[in-house]
Amino acid sequence: MTITITGFARVDKATSYTLTLSESGTNSAPTTMHLTATQTTATIRQTTTPSASGRFTLNLTARVGTWVSNTSLTQTLTCP
Repeated sequence: MTITITGFARVDKATSYTLTLSESGTNSAPTTMHLTATQTTATIRQTTTPSASGRFTLNLTARVGTWVSNTSLTQTLTCP
């Protein structure tokens, strides 16, 4: 699964963001990307498991220094 983010609204005080893509129902490690405070586009890829459900979870989390938001933008995606 490849996800391309073409833009998102930035958090005013964010110093960076963490983007994570994981496949539901597998033991596969999630793919994680670190974005800069000004970066609002990204492409993230997660290798799929043939026997898996084809369902993925995408999380975007703002960071302010060492503090990490406890509220992420979460999107569940299904691959046909």
